[in-house]
Amino acid sequence: YKKALSAAEVFAVRSYAGTTSFSVNGDPSLLAYYPFKQTDLYADASGNGYTLTPTNGASYAPAYDPGTAPFTGAGAVYMDNNNIAATAGTAKTFRIQAGSGFDLRAMIGTSATPAAGFSLCFWYRAVSNTIPYINGFSFGYTGTTPSTSYIGWIRNAATADLYWSVIGSGSVYLDLAGSGVYSTSWTHVCFTGSGRSWRAYYNCASSVCTPLSGTASNDIPNILYDRVYIGQHFWDWAWYGWFSEVRLYKKALTAAEVFAIKSFDGT
Repeated sequence: YKKALSAAEVFAVRSYAGTTSFSVNGDPSLLAYYPFKQTDLYADASGNGYTLTPTNGASYAPAYDPGTAPFTGAGAVYMDNNNIAATAGTAKTFRIQAGSGFDLRAMIGTSATPAAGFSLCFWYRAVSNTIPYINGFSFGYTGTTPSTSYIGWIRNAATADLYWSVIGSGSVYLDLAGSGVYSTSWTHVCFTGSGRSWRAYYNCASSVCTPLSGTASNDIPNILYDRVYIGQHFWDWAWYGWFSEVRLYKKALTAAEVFAIKSFDGT
């Protein structure tokens, strides 16, 4: 290199070992990327056009708050939703403009024919509270029975754990319970799925880190997920805390790739 690398850059180079074909922000599988920059809080930096809108209008837009970001130079948004229900119409959250919807079934495939997969990665930091069933992310659809099929990241009111839930046709296909403590410190998360195999990575610390994993009881429905939210679900309570560096990929990331993303952030 024609520069003196910083410690963070050295670590990023080391972390890329074994993932030389993967580029965090330039990989062909990158579906959407939200760096939450002050110049355009709603931009999809992947170039694919999946911009954000404030779910309940500009007066309820999440606040740009770089002062609490997980690393220098990162953008962050603060969702100040202290005990605010998603149905209240005043939650400060985002909706991803997914057009006719994300075809997650085509990305993920089936048990018989698993496809490349899907991944959602992000940094989060929660505000300490006792609000039950807070939702961080939700992938749903518009239909006659929209509440019967969705994928969400939810806080369990009884245990304070965060878990991923895959629901189809009114049935629970997978609850990846105990998949992360509701943390008030910045935490990196990646959730991946291919076929019926789902994995959750929390603060992946090496290229061979072990995720929590589970097998769904069925294939996800063959629908278009067009109701996609950051910070809420159709019901329950909205997110109370921060998000930073949200990325969606059209593949199930490996542990090495998850570690590369976590290590890349900050450089």
